[in-house]
Parts: sequence; structure tokens; C-alpha cells
Amino acid sequence: MITRILLYGNRGRMGQAIAELIHQKPDQFSLSFGIGRGDSLKQVDPREVDVAVDFSTAEAISQVIDWCEQNSKPLVSGTTGLDKKGLTALEQAAKKIPVLWAANMSLGVAVVQKMLKSFSVLTDFDFQIEEIHHRNKRDSPSGTALLLQKTLQESISTPLPDPVALRGGGVFGVHRIYAMAQGEVICLEHQALGREVFAQGALTAAHWLKGRTPGRYEISDILEV
Repeated sequence: MITRILLYGNRGRMGQAIAELIHQKPDQFSLSFGIGRGDSLKQVDPREVDVAVDFSTAEAISQVIDWCEQNSKPLVSGTTGLDKKGLTALEQAAKKIPVLWAANMSLGVAVVQKMLKSFSVLTDFDFQIEEIHHRNKRDSPSGTALLLQKTLQESISTPLPDPVALRGGGVFGVHRIYAMAQGEVICLEHQALGREVFAQGALTAAHWLKGRTPGRYEISDILEV
């Protein structure tokens, strides 16, 4: 069955990539509404929407959260740079609707995140996370780097240095996790070669989230199926 999408933040780079991918998959998805900065959600007919996909800004996300709550629609969000207020709003919404928020929609990053849990067996190692993004990325370190940092911290239960953040050129995203001992070095690396990987992850998440019970979901939950 086709998943009908409300795309919130459709004029941004990620919004455009998602819209393009929807048009490439007419047998799986349809773009019911595209909402950009300054547009009103009042024009959106909830009867024509299965899932809302949000790639807007930290300042604008509250509007789509409110709309989803009022209309009992699942929400997939990849908006980064959220403060405590924004994250709390997502948690509160998850009590009423299915919510999947991820700093990185790549299923590959979700696999890396799971791999980090095996680092719990490493002793006498030093760790460092490094990320590289294009010069226009606002948040630093990236939300993905912070997510990987949190996962690694929980795995090894020892303090970690802050992630190293580099900005330059048009790099879509590179994340490296180093584990360094006296006689060996482990390096996990994930490279995003284009925005399409995040767009595909977001749409996969939207299809998966449709029909779920209210709750807070992670992109890694998709891997459990």
C-alpha cells in the first residue's frame, strides 16, 4: 500500500532530496503535501496523510509536532540542532503518537551504532570520535557524532573526549570512531556519499512507522525486523 507523505521542510536540501525520491517511487510513496518556511499547516488535510516527515529547523519543528498530535499522525523527523525543549516536545508527543527522530537517517550509521556496543570488551584503549561535514552545516559537533558518542560512552562506561568536528567543502558526512591501544588501532568509518542515503532512510522509516503504536522509536529499531 502506498504511504502518503506530508513533507515538512520541503524547500531545504534534504526536503528536496526526499521529494525527488518520492517521485521516483510512485508505487511506494506519494507526496500529499509539501510545506516550507512560511507555509501554514492549516492547508493540510489529515485524511490525505499517513505519515509526516520533518526536515525543518529547531525553531520550526514544534509546529509539525503539534499538528501530528492534533491529528494522530506518526512523525519521522531528522531535524538536528534541537535543544532540550525540542527533544522534550518529541518525548511528550511520543506518549500520543509514534515518533521516530534520528540525528542520522542512514541505516548504515544504525549498524555502526550497534557495532559500538561490542567495544565493551576493549580494555586499556583510548577512544576518539571524529566527524567531517560541509562548510554550511550549522551544528558542531554533528548530531550523529553526539549519538555515536553517547552509544560508545554507554558501552565502555568511561569518560570520553569531546568529538572532533571538521567543516569544509561539500562533504556530505564522514564519521570515524577510533579505538587506540599500545599495539593496535581499530577504526570504524561511515561515509555518506550523497543526501539520497538519508532520504531513503527517512522514507523507509516512514513506511515502517505507519500503523505503529504510540512510542519513541529509533532508526535502529528498523533493523530488528
